[in-house]
Amino acid sequence: MGSVCDLGVSSITCNFSGVHHLNQRLPRGVIEMLARLDDPRKGHVVYRNPNGGVRLPRISMITSNTPILSGSLRRALTLGASARASDKEIVRVAHQYGLGPLLDGLGSVEGRLAENGENLTPEQALRLLITRAALTSPSIVLVEAKLLAGDVDAPDLITQLRREGDLAVLVVGDEAPHPGWLQVGTHQGAEEPE
Repeated sequence: MGSVCDLGVSSITCNFSGVHHLNQRLPRGVIEMLARLDDPRKGHVVYRNPNGGVRLPRISMITSNTPILSGSLRRALTLGASARASDKEIVRVAHQYGLGPLLDGLGSVEGRLAENGENLTPEQALRLLITRAALTSPSIVLVEAKLLAGDVDAPDLITQLRREGDLAVLVVGDEAPHPGWLQVGTHQGAEEPE
């Protein structure tokens, strides 16, 4: 899967095959534009399928604005999944991405979460979103880099997510990239939109 993101003042081009870290100063909302949730004021976002066709990629977002709805842990982990995994699979993947202590605290995947994950620590919320990405089988995962700074294991979990799934990961933010991640540059410096 390749992508071109033309934001008017900046172009991002990469063939997705690994974890890419875009660590330039970018306009606010670039992740939402890449996810096609918002239209850029200038330019366009185009995803090209190397096998032809025009099918849009399934995109998962790991950002401070990604919703965690009130309800069961199961619901939070499978939000956006085209097919719901079994409880056994959900528990297996949750443990794999570091949610074992949360599962223990809640008792099961039936345990209740507050709206916006208010009863979760920032690390638990991040790991929940990483686990959700693993369970929903996206083609692209967009990650807000600043969220990874508070959890020393998070960059390794993102690398694990990429390695175990047939997906691409784009980490966006001006924090230092994790060793082994490809650094993606922009053609020009980006400015805050007016």
